[in-house]
Amino acid sequence: MIADLDLAAVVDSLSQPVTLRRYAVPTLTAGRAAYAAPTLSTIAAVVVPLSGRELDRLPEGLRQRARFAAYTTATVATVGQEAGGKADELAFEGEIYVCELEQGYRQVGGFARLVLVKVEP
Repeated sequence: MIADLDLAAVVDSLSQPVTLRRYAVPTLTAGRAAYAAPTLSTIAAVVVPLSGRELDRLPEGLRQRARFAAYTTATVATVGQEAGGKADELAFEGEIYVCELEQGYRQVGGFARLVLVKVEP
């Protein structure tokens, strides 16, 4: 039965340390959100490039930005998920990526698949 399949141990065994950048809820100053420096921690994740087929499904203007998928057992806030705050960011290989989307496989596999987008300076 697929519900008994727990892949969290497999994801953890293949993962590498990645820096998680988490922002607190901002303070409002003159109607603008002001974010403090992010809190840094380390999580375990398997980071892989998106496949050509996955990139082809994206709208034309979004294909140019570097995109990856990350598999992790950690809890990560994505765009639109964190009420009143910024999405979490992952830093690896000298670049920072925002967590755009989570495809949860926690119920069946014990892990989550994240779609990451490079943060442009």
